[in-house]
Amino acid sequence: MVISFSALINIIFFSSIAIIILKIVFRNDDVVICLDVRFLMLCLLLIMLRMFIPVEFPIVNRIPVYKIYPDIYRFLRKPLFQLGNRQINFLLLLAIIWFAGMVIFLLYCSYLYYVTARRVRQYSELVSEQFNDTLEKINLEFGKHTKFRIVKSMEANTAYIFGLVNPYIIVPDEREWTSQEIYFILKHEMLHFYHGDMLVRVLCEILKAIYWWNPFIYILVRLVVNMQEINVDFKVIKKMPDIEQLDYSKCLIKVARGRGGKKKRWEIGFRKESPSAIYKRINLMLKSLKANGKKTVLSVLLSVLILCFINICPNILIFEPYSKVETDTEGTIGVREGNIFYLKNENGTYDVYIDSQYYATILEVFDKSVPIYCETDTIIRTDE
Repeated sequence: MVISFSALINIIFFSSIAIIILKIVFRNDDVVICLDVRFLMLCLLLIMLRMFIPVEFPIVNRIPVYKIYPDIYRFLRKPLFQLGNRQINFLLLLAIIWFAGMVIFLLYCSYLYYVTARRVRQYSELVSEQFNDTLEKINLEFGKHTKFRIVKSMEANTAYIFGLVNPYIIVPDEREWTSQEIYFILKHEMLHFYHGDMLVRVLCEILKAIYWWNPFIYILVRLVVNMQEINVDFKVIKKMPDIEQLDYSKCLIKVARGRGGKKKRWEIGFRKESPSAIYKRINLMLKSLKANGKKTVLSVLLSVLILCFINICPNILIFEPYSKVETDTEGTIGVREGNIFYLKNENGTYDVYIDSQYYATILEVFDKSVPIYCETDTIIRTDE
């Protein structure tokens, strides 16, 4: 398995299509309920995983592209200037810019995480028997024994959780909560931790740093964050009486009306949202109560379509720039039935040709018995 230009472009292309499909799906509450939030969350995580592993798998079907793509590829590989013994082209410059931006974003992301962690550790611990009893009650419900440290902060606009190993639950200072609201808030935050949402959020930030230039990645991350909230909402209200589910909805509205402020990058949980976002979450919860859990034929087909774009297409299909046609090689390089040869490029890579047709571009020649030619070579045809 190797990372190649075609494989990378292919993964970005199909992942972008999948993200657009999921974005359209997310707009329709009925479809979200029909497909199931957990399934959509799985689709988003699979896209993230594929973007983290942009390699070309051994079993792929190469699809030659004859127009536009080859011209773009040749333009990117066209030498600009010589630097020592190295030919510098657009592709290399773009790679350098990409890598430099990635390093800067990763350092910035790490710095923000460090600052947030240091600030959270400085918050005063919340001494409240009611909060501690509620925390133990929820842990018993889940059969967990994780120790959560509850702290208070004047800076916090709303309650949120922070920490991958030693979790902190931060609540706004001087804010009055009813016993029921305390239960909802703590359960919401603890579910985020037990679902591994903080780890997923960290992976989202790393993915944004790697693909900092790709706008579809930012759409993907927003979808993941929204799905995390909706998934936790459904889990909180599960097996609740109808009246308590309505009370939870009221709690969401109360939080949305809380004091404003700039949202922190690492806040996860009960966050301040727009009225439309809160309305969507409540509407989905209400519709989930009426859903009978049965899958329609349309929902199954849509699920298969999404999974195809996410898993099957990027793994078995590779679009390759077909840079030369057979007539271009006649009279310059000797070929015959079943013949294989390498064509050396100016940037040091090698194009593999099978029966005069371009197959792939490689970085190093492993089979020394295969002929290697340059574009300026003139070889007598062996089939004459």
